[in-house]
Amino acid sequence: MERLREMEDRERREREAAEKEERLRLEKEQREAAEREAHARRVREEEERLHLQKLEEERLQREREEERQREREREEERQREKEREEERQREREERERAAAQPQWQSANGPATSLLAIQKQQERQAQVEIMVKNQREAEAKAQAAANAAKAAQNKPPPGWGVTAQPQGPQIKSLAEIQAEEERALKVGTRVTRPRLVRKEMSSQGSSGLSSMQLGMGL
Repeated sequence: MERLREMEDRERREREAAEKEERLRLEKEQREAAEREAHARRVREEEERLHLQKLEEERLQREREEERQREREREEERQREKEREEERQREREERERAAAQPQWQSANGPATSLLAIQKQQERQAQVEIMVKNQREAEAKAQAAANAAKAAQNKPPPGWGVTAQPQGPQIKSLAEIQAEEERALKVGTRVTRPRLVRKEMSSQGSSGLSSMQLGMGL
């Protein structure tokens, strides 16, 4: 009986030791699992916190950029308004100067200011200068073209020259008039040759320059 009790005591102690070891093992595993879960949770929370922080920074950056854009637009609008105000001021000053100047009645319309007339005269003078320069340029170009054409059409030296028949000497009208005056002074008569009219030359000469005197034909 004593041995039986010893065996039972030994088995009980071994069983208790095994249960204790198993309990300690389970507790250790639970602690490790809890620690792993806590670590994973902390990591997730940190990642989420960083993500939210990044989103917040991006939102603030967008808001600052939008605010700067709105400020630039407001500045541009203020600048445009300033320019419009300056333009309106110039127009008011122009109207005041025009109203202070004497009015002149235009031949083609109602009274206009002296400043407007001066501006119109300046524009007209500029147009006249432009027209004058254009006409001079066209005239020079035409003269150059005519000179080039005449040089092309000019016959070579000696071309078309024929011998002129020898005849009575032809006198000019002035020479004949002078001889008549001398004859009247001395009482003699001078026979005046007939005037022979030649055809007008192709160069457009006319009048006495186109008259040739010839002895009686």
